[in-house]
Amino acid sequence: MTDYYWLGHVDTLASKPDNWSLTLGGGSQGSGWPLPPSAADNFFFGGYASVPCTWESSIIPMATIGSIQQSLTDPYVQLLTIDIDVELQGLILNGSITSTFTMNFTGTPTASLNDSTGKARYVLNGQFAKHSGGSNLTYQFSPPSNTVHMDNGPYNNILSDTNALTLAYNVPTSTVYDNSDNTTIHIKGTYQASSTGGFNRAIAPNASEDTKVSIKFDNASFTYQAVLLDFILATAYFRGIELPVTGTTTYGSSAGFTADHYGVIVFAATNGELTTMRNGLQLDCYSIDVKAGARLRVLANDGQPAIINSQSQPTIAGVWSFESMNSHTFTSPRSNPVTSVANGGTGRDSVDANNLLMGNAAGAMSALHTITPGTNGYVLTMVAGVPAWAASGGGGGGMTSFTVAGDSGSSQTITDGNTLTLVGGTGLSSVASATDTVTLNLDNTAVVAGAYTSADITVDAQGRLTSAANGSAGGGTIGGSITDNQIAVGATTANEIEGSGLFTFTSPNNITLTTGTTDNPTINLSKSTAALTMMVENNDELMLSDGVNDGTGTGTALRLSSTTYAASSTPAGQMKIGADHTGSNSPLLNLSNASGYLRLGVQNASFCHFYTDRSYFYFNRPIQFDGGGALYAYNDDLQIKTDDAASGQPTRIFIQGGVNDCRVGIGDFQVTSDEPVTELDVKGTIRQTASTSAVLVSDANGDIVSATNLADVAYVPAGSAGLDPFNAINPGNWAGPPPSSIDDAIERIATQLAIMGGPIP
Repeated sequence: MTDYYWLGHVDTLASKPDNWSLTLGGGSQGSGWPLPPSAADNFFFGGYASVPCTWESSIIPMATIGSIQQSLTDPYVQLLTIDIDVELQGLILNGSITSTFTMNFTGTPTASLNDSTGKARYVLNGQFAKHSGGSNLTYQFSPPSNTVHMDNGPYNNILSDTNALTLAYNVPTSTVYDNSDNTTIHIKGTYQASSTGGFNRAIAPNASEDTKVSIKFDNASFTYQAVLLDFILATAYFRGIELPVTGTTTYGSSAGFTADHYGVIVFAATNGELTTMRNGLQLDCYSIDVKAGARLRVLANDGQPAIINSQSQPTIAGVWSFESMNSHTFTSPRSNPVTSVANGGTGRDSVDANNLLMGNAAGAMSALHTITPGTNGYVLTMVAGVPAWAASGGGGGGMTSFTVAGDSGSSQTITDGNTLTLVGGTGLSSVASATDTVTLNLDNTAVVAGAYTSADITVDAQGRLTSAANGSAGGGTIGGSITDNQIAVGATTANEIEGSGLFTFTSPNNITLTTGTTDNPTINLSKSTAALTMMVENNDELMLSDGVNDGTGTGTALRLSSTTYAASSTPAGQMKIGADHTGSNSPLLNLSNASGYLRLGVQNASFCHFYTDRSYFYFNRPIQFDGGGALYAYNDDLQIKTDDAASGQPTRIFIQGGVNDCRVGIGDFQVTSDEPVTELDVKGTIRQTASTSAVLVSDANGDIVSATNLADVAYVPAGSAGLDPFNAINPGNWAGPPPSSIDDAIERIATQLAIMGGPIP
């Protein structure tokens, strides 16, 4: 998000970067934009700029931005001209604006435009907000929901789209305006609401606040396509239009129209300007006021009367053509008033002789239609969904004709007086009985009903048996004999067993394939669209064997068993066996189950490979090597680990890879960060048990360079070699427990020196 401040450094074009500053009170940003303006960028105007601005896209696109904001405290006194359609989320207007284009307010309204209670708005109008003469700017409101409010002040043309706005109260930006806008939402141009736009309430009315709202439609062009117009508790000003009242066909859609009013004010731009109300409709409101110079009447006096119900006494300074029925109900003049359909009447003052009343879908306030009598002998029928009279088929019935059609042949028209004959076709006969029944019978053939053995049969094109006789043992018979539950396959066709059901073989029966010496016996199982499953029921075994099925013979066998082991009581999951390979490598045997996979096989000329997706290979017995017995780490260090209770799996022996000399570490060594640095690197104590009083000598690096055995060496005699005589002093015992640290030991030694008054013996 970037903020831009108008300077007009070189001219009036908004698309030039050097006409803007990136900071309030700063200098021109230069010849290049930080980034092309976007829906997140805000553009500010204030009294610091004395140059008018023309909003266009001649240098870079300026059609999609975040907001345009004119300072409320430091007004911009120059003219802002909008020369393109702009899409944005907010506008603060506190100066003059002119345009013939559209500002489309869409998305989430700019948060800085919310009122002090957090209610969202797209437009704020300051005290000096003004649409200059000749401006035909259109505000298109496309809010994400009907919770967006309207600020007081001037508006030009409005197109309400996507979702409705709310006329609930919000704290106005200004209560005083310099351009005769009073404290109303002042729409000076045309107003148009789409089928999803208009005005609707987001929450329940607030009686203490929503009555403060006023909206004024200055223009006689008022279009409303939504089915609901809800002013909540606002007062609405109208001039020169048909009032939007529930039931009118001028507004809304085919689904109807409902208007909720509170305060209604009719005013005029010129003396005698006419505002109308549709006949037969009823306006319910809290108050109605007809201003001086304005006229209010129904469209015509020859239809249903219009009714106005006002909770308070009307204020009539102009002219209206309504008369009082009681203190709060007023009706338009009519010689023969009737009750509307909405109030339980027909809406008609008379019905001609022999006419029928019929409901009218045009509106609840419309009069019912009438159906005039038809010609003698006609019947009332439906034509295109509307009741109408039509000629009778005679005898008081209504049939004139109908059409009969078959699977083939031409359709036939059956008219009054015709006879419809149902004729039996091949193998069928028809019989008419009583007055309304035709029975179709299946004709008999020459076949005599009965049971036939090894039957010779003949079937016609309709699938009927036309002849049947007992057969002989020849023809399709099988030589020899077969027993029960056997299937024999003839040699004259393919040697197959086919069927649509299941073949069931019950123990101890087997399926045995026997072939010649050159053929391999094969059971070919195939399925075209899905996987084929071989299932073994009752926790039994599936065995593929060459004849020895107990696991002890010399033959090979594949056995998938449900046998359990250890503490488990039931088998879990499935074992899958397959062949996998990657790229051009040789295939691997893949053993997989729900826990993971094991892939094994030869992948190249040098190695046999084992792969798994688990963290470790687990062997429950010792591992013994033959054929060299080498243990080899491929391109890596060799680590020998064991478990312990503290650290889990510490490294016990570490053999470093990647160096020419052999480096072995004994102890807890880590990869890369802590490795052996010599041929043998030991963390801990080295114990030598084959020597006596051995001395190990190490260099500055800690490397052991020699080892010797200690020998007894006599003390230097007193007075020899210039040494002081040795006088043994009993230092006494250490006070307290052994030293806890080297510092404690040094402190105790120093104390002892002080006591002895001489060197340590």
